[in-house]
Amino acid sequence: MLFVSFWNLALSNLPVGKFTNSAIKGLEAAALISSARAKGKLRCVSADDLLAPYGKRTHEKHVDLCAALDEQGVELSVDDFIGPNSSNPLAFAVVGNEQSLIVINCAYTFDVESRAAEAPAQRLRFEIARDSISFSLIQQCGESVR
Repeated sequence: MLFVSFWNLALSNLPVGKFTNSAIKGLEAAALISSARAKGKLRCVSADDLLAPYGKRTHEKHVDLCAALDEQGVELSVDDFIGPNSSNPLAFAVVGNEQSLIVINCAYTFDVESRAAEAPAQRLRFEIARDSISFSLIQQCGESVR
């Protein structure tokens, strides 16, 4: 199973044991995600409820990052984070034997001067810095200790 999370990793994702955290390139992440999807072993998880009425901004951030990843050949959509009845919770992702986690991170930028004429709420719209997108592959080394 390959789990994918945007921005977040929780202690509950890591059972007692040893792990590696490897920085991987976008092309490698794309290949791992594509392969897991083809095998039916891809599960995207979120620390936030993407379907909650109060989570509109979080949902938009996921949509924006999916679009930025698509530009790099990494095919993910917000629908990948949604289960039959709700968002797939981050706590579902447990790294172990044949279960890895890719954490995708990015930074944000905004241009205050070019947005000066816009409404105050739109002036503060952050955009993903495309060159800041990073991929961390978390894998277990050996057997977990329970």
